[in-house]
Amino acid sequence: MAWHTETYALDDPAARQRWAALWQAASLRSPFSHLAFVEASAVALGCQATFVFAAAEERDAAAALLPWKSRGPWRAPVVPAYTAYSALLLRTPPTDADAHNDRTPLRPLLAALREAFPGTALHLPPPLADVRPAQWHGWQAAPLYTYRAALPASGSVTEGWRGNARRRFNKAHQQYQVSETTDPAPVIAQIRASLQRQGRDLPCTEEQLMAWFTALQRVRLLRLFLAKDAGTPAGGMAVLVDRAEGYNWLVGSTPGPAMTVLMGAVLTQLREEGFRTYDWVGANTASVAEFKRSFGGTLTPYYRLTCPAPRPLRWLRTLQAYRR
Repeated sequence: MAWHTETYALDDPAARQRWAALWQAASLRSPFSHLAFVEASAVALGCQATFVFAAAEERDAAAALLPWKSRGPWRAPVVPAYTAYSALLLRTPPTDADAHNDRTPLRPLLAALREAFPGTALHLPPPLADVRPAQWHGWQAAPLYTYRAALPASGSVTEGWRGNARRRFNKAHQQYQVSETTDPAPVIAQIRASLQRQGRDLPCTEEQLMAWFTALQRVRLLRLFLAKDAGTPAGGMAVLVDRAEGYNWLVGSTPGPAMTVLMGAVLTQLREEGFRTYDWVGANTASVAEFKRSFGGTLTPYYRLTCPAPRPLRWLRTLQAYRR
């Protein structure tokens, strides 16, 4: 099969239409690959982005929307904050035979990315688990991990939870009032307060994060939930949704059982609405991973692919990291 690749700027109208069409048809996608998500994150985090398409017989088979920042004379690819999985679309899932015979559209897509953006790093969505085609063409693959759970069709969503989490929920769930909200402000306040207790802060201003949330709400990618204790906000969750999957995007709560109660209530509501899978989007820090494990998900690998960067760009990145 004769593949060809094309690269376009983020503001190219025809490329935006092509991406939207492939998004609708893609068997492999995530909320992080929606045009609205990438565009809003680029504005909030000061990135630019470029479309890369791989097509055969005038039909797009795969595409990437790659964020990058200027580093001296280079366009340095980045995996932006709050982006668990890179913006990738595949029309059909690659088969073993496609991989073995070098027929997967990932091959030309990765080749085009490597040529246009040396130093590219991609975080593959968990369903894209066969990284051999990338490795056979010089990319490095390193495993990362998340917890994913199949929501039960009936019964309590807490039945599969670890004992401590289940007991905490049962003991405290009547203390809190959990509801869905369309107002990002109290949810963002909970997220920021949690980060500050950890000695961290948002990677952008609250106004930029508000605009990001609003853009995602506009295309129905984002659901917001709030837990209150006697009328006072005690926990917030920003959940990305696509098809029948929920993604634990950004959360925050006061110390105590608020987040556990909030998680149980949200998973119950999603299950009742027909959602079948929930992804905690990352289990790569020990304390966070243990908390997420308590909700009964299955430890699931996903992969970070990297290709070599030019040596001067590597030096520049090292210098910038040292200055921080």
